[in-house]
Amino acid sequence: MGTHTQRHQRYDVPKILRDMALKGWQATDLARAASVSDMTVSRFLNGGTQTAKTAQKIANALGYQIRRYVLPARPEGGSRTRGAAA
Repeated sequence: MGTHTQRHQRYDVPKILRDMALKGWQATDLARAASVSDMTVSRFLNGGTQTAKTAQKIANALGYQIRRYVLPARPEGGSRTRGAAA
């Protein structure tokens, strides 16, 4: 049935954006430093494709280890409701 893979790893995009801002970088600067295309960075930062390989390149470009940006896994079967009325 279910397999445990890193395929659906999620990354902390707001933290990446903060680290970019501290360097005065735009997405194009990050793409250049990470040796990936502007489109790859755009997709990554906008919730599109987020591969571990790209995340590693982005982390390296920003001067950090990838674990800085890895978000905790969502519990399987967990509720996806937000802001339930009290």
